Formats: sequence, structure tokens, C-alpha cells
Amino acid sequence: MKTKHKWFIIFAVILLSVSYYIDNNVLNKEDVDNQTKEDIDDSTKEAIEDQTKEVIETADSEIEDQTKGFIEEVDQEIQTLESARIIIQSMRYRSHNVTIALGQSVIWYNGDRATHTVTSDSGMEMNSGELKSGERYSYNFTEPGIYTYHCTIHPQMTGTVRVKSKDGKQ
Repeated sequence: MKTKHKWFIIFAVILLSVSYYIDNNVLNKEDVDNQTKEDIDDSTKEAIEDQTKEVIETADSEIEDQTKGFIEEVDQEIQTLESARIIIQSMRYRSHNVTIALGQSVIWYNGDRATHTVTSDSGMEMNSGELKSGERYSYNFTEPGIYTYHCTIHPQMTGTVRVKSKDGKQ
């Protein structure tokens, strides 16, 4: 939390605390008008300090909760940028031929009503199992090469992932 925001909150809590004490006749208006900051007794100062700490802790906690969700969203977006997406729709893999860099992932999303799979032709790499509508599958490619895949339920559905090494070779 920025320093000037904390000071604003502290000032607001102090004003609210003094107002509370005045309204509840803990301090009467004449006393407040006549007293300086040093004249307010220690218990009142402690009460104000306790309330101030509580407000700051609550505000810090709320900000931490809000930023935690935001940070998680940003992390997901970064992961998405480091991957390719293939949507399964109308009984085919959209963008069925993709090229990615070594270490990137491909995310397949089943946007079709039917159940599908993502299964490598070699049977060694990708094996999503059955993906129902709305489900997704991700595979991280750690070796360069050409990877062909298909849907075991609908064999006419095929695709290829080309994984290039850092020097651009497959």
C-alpha cells in the first residue's frame, strides 16, 4: 500500500475515532475544543492507535487478496502466451498444424459437443484420454521434432505439431 494512502487512512480513522468519542460523550465538545493533542489521555491514544492498526491491517489484507487474484490471472496469461491453442470444433482440430518453440506447450480445448481425444500417432507422447465438451488438455514439448496426432474416436481428425529448437531446426 502506498504511504500516502496509509496516512490518509490513519487520518480518517483518527477523525472517526474522535467523532465517535464525542458522539458517545466520552469526550464532550468543550473538552475537545480546549484540549491539545498532548492532553488526550493515554487510553484514548491507545484506542485510536489500535483502531488505526486494525484498519491498516484490514486494508492490507484486502489489497493482498485482490492482487493475489490479479497476479494469478497475469501468470495464466503469460503461460498462454508461451503456448499454442488448438480448438476442437465441428469434428476437426482448428489450427491443426502448428509450429512452436522447444519448451512450449500446446493446449487443446474441446469446443465441440462430441467427446474427442488428442493421441500421438506414435502412441508415445500425447494421450489426453477422452475430452468431453468444455475440457482441455495440455502437453509440453521438450524435444524438437514433428509430432502427428489424431482423435481415436474420430480417426479422420488429424493434426501436426512442429517443435523447433532454439536454432530453428526441427
